[in-house]
Amino acid sequence: MLGVLIVLAIASGAANLSLRDDSEQAERCLRWYGASMLFTLIHGAFSYSAYKQIKVIRNVEGAGERNMKGLEDWLAVNRCRLVWSEIPAFCTAVVAVTLWARV
Repeated sequence: MLGVLIVLAIASGAANLSLRDDSEQAERCLRWYGASMLFTLIHGAFSYSAYKQIKVIRNVEGAGERNMKGLEDWLAVNRCRLVWSEIPAFCTAVVAVTLWARV
């Protein structure tokens, strides 16, 4: 399900970037949609690190301290991802949609 949402976010960003209008306000919307798409792509940069931590957490043989350390590391990666990609992607998408609704 998450993969579908990520593909949908990237596809909608690309579609909005490809649909051009010559007005100044449309150009501003285009820049905000582009920024939102960029932050969505940055979200994927954290995937490998998060995957490694999930692998440690799910390891039954390393139960206890090792799983707890993996969980703490996973939460740290997710906090970083939240601040550096998810919140900016959401905010730039909201601005782009708001500007687009005014066009």
